[in-house]
Amino acid sequence: MEAKPQKDGSIAFVGKGDGQVRFVMPKPFMTDSQPDPKSPYGKAWSDKVTQTVEQKGANFTLTIVADKEWLTDPKRKYPVTIDPTIIIQPTPTESQDAMILSGADADSNFDTSWRLSVGTTSTYVARSLVKFNLSGIEKGTQLDAARVELYYDQDFDATMSNPPRHGGHGSAPRHPRLERLRGDLESGPGGRSLVQTRWRLQIGSGIQRSDRGQ
Repeated sequence: MEAKPQKDGSIAFVGKGDGQVRFVMPKPFMTDSQPDPKSPYGKAWSDKVTQTVEQKGANFTLTIVADKEWLTDPKRKYPVTIDPTIIIQPTPTESQDAMILSGADADSNFDTSWRLSVGTTSTYVARSLVKFNLSGIEKGTQLDAARVELYYDQDFDATMSNPPRHGGHGSAPRHPRLERLRGDLESGPGGRSLVQTRWRLQIGSGIQRSDRGQ
């Protein structure tokens, strides 16, 4: 893996062989403890923070420098927090995901499908599993917050009882929730991988419902 500084102040970590981006560290920013309703972070903030990276073999040394003038401003209210966010976005060949359906398609393998359906229709319940490679985050690293971003594409069944709503008239929108898998994604029935083989799963027994039971 190689670290490549970007023009916007971020650092991209890419594979040496394929050049695919494994994860990105956006340009950092800092906040103090003074509430500021005009700030996008709710606190007084500044983007006058730079980051540089030095690579020696498989090891990386990240250096972050905050603006001294901002830090020593009499208006500052300590403590000050510098936020070096990491964005992990797997490539299509490295991502691990699977869609499972109840009913007649309970034994179907959707390994080659791009769909990741979630919801309840008149004939089946749909759930999707996703797994992220977090090996780029060193064990023991303290994380203040984490966010998973997935996008909604379209409804696949007119009978779905809990589809998201784009706006306008109608019932309140139902937003799919992300829940933690109770078992090991790599170990399905008979020790087989859930993302590579056909298998049957009783909805609710192996995963938590993502739509409050509907």
